[in-house]
Amino acid sequence: MIRPRPSSATAALLSLALIRGGRTLSIPAAATGTRRVVNANPPQGDHAGHVAKFSPSGSLLPIPDHYVPEVLLEWGQPPYHLEVLTSDTVRNGVLERREIRVLPAVGCGVDNLGVERKGRDVDLSDVTCGESWAAADSLLPGDRKYLSTTFLGGAGTRTRVDFPLRVPPGGVPPSPGDVEVTLERSVGDSTGGSRADGGGLDGRTVYELCGKPNGWWNGSNDDGTETKWEISADAEEMESGGTTVNLPVGVSISYGSLPGGSYAVDVRCVEGEERSVIRRSYGPDLEKCTNVHQWMERR
Repeated sequence: MIRPRPSSATAALLSLALIRGGRTLSIPAAATGTRRVVNANPPQGDHAGHVAKFSPSGSLLPIPDHYVPEVLLEWGQPPYHLEVLTSDTVRNGVLERREIRVLPAVGCGVDNLGVERKGRDVDLSDVTCGESWAAADSLLPGDRKYLSTTFLGGAGTRTRVDFPLRVPPGGVPPSPGDVEVTLERSVGDSTGGSRADGGGLDGRTVYELCGKPNGWWNGSNDDGTETKWEISADAEEMESGGTTVNLPVGVSISYGSLPGGSYAVDVRCVEGEERSVIRRSYGPDLEKCTNVHQWMERR
């Protein structure tokens, strides 16, 4: 996804925070590749945009049939993305994220849209961030890991990459499940996910908030796969090169083993002539993320 780099002010407004006693903290260079100051003011606000889902192999997945009006299925026009309204609120050291996903509609249905609500709470001690990125880890039922990575763009935009991490037994490297990529823009103060309360969420309001997707999910933007990147010296190479999944939205994910028996998961996002790489490292037991390391690569 090609976007200008954010200003410090924009990043401070939108980035997730790592808080310790209400002070501004610096993440050590060993954790980030470069020393970055973390904004200790809790982030809050509403974002609106579009979300698409991809298989672990990188294939774009259609919206499940039970969400789609029958007429669209009959016409052979299943949608591949949903409009989404996201609210981020911080209370007592916890990031509360509430999503309203707007379901496809035709005809009179656009005057009173159906929605699906999702929520996730993440302790800020499990969030690591820099000036233009954030990495949050949480647990799903059954002790499955869930990774959320945010890349900040210009003019209040951000790209979120979210997926569960599958951890096979027997010393096999972890791998991503289905991947959701969300492109959003800031639309004001946090409403706590209440924009659809009481009904009345109509197509015009949603369009004004979310804007046009312009085909970003199907490869109309530069995804960086045809580019030879200047790999940072900070990047420890995965054994056998690891496995990489390229998504047609300027995002890629790599996973594999590191020397010494540890494992790594990299999430990348193209930003103009650069791409940001966020690496999570795990010990041999894969119990917990032991390090988060960020660096930039140039074309």
